[in-house]
Amino acid sequence: MSTFHAFRPFSPEHLMERLDALKEGSKETRRVVVDQANAEIRVDLDVSANAGGQTDFSLPIQRRFVIEAGAILTEIVRQYDMGYGNLNRYTPMSLFEMVDWRRY
Repeated sequence: MSTFHAFRPFSPEHLMERLDALKEGSKETRRVVVDQANAEIRVDLDVSANAGGQTDFSLPIQRRFVIEAGAILTEIVRQYDMGYGNLNRYTPMSLFEMVDWRRY
């Protein structure tokens, strides 16, 4: 069972840096879990990434955006795995606006 640490981006650029880190280690991303009950998205990294100091993380999302945010993040990871992964510059801003700040 993974321990997920809440990731708190302080700007869209900070969120983009974290997403770029996923691109660097795309083979280390085991899965993206959309938890509708807890209104969060969890990114589960594999054992080698965890051993290398990267942590599994969760991103609390406003309930009304959980499905949409999960779809965006799942698509980002899928593109990274396929070798594409040029993030649309609006994607981090979209995800940033969906974060549920009341839960931090």
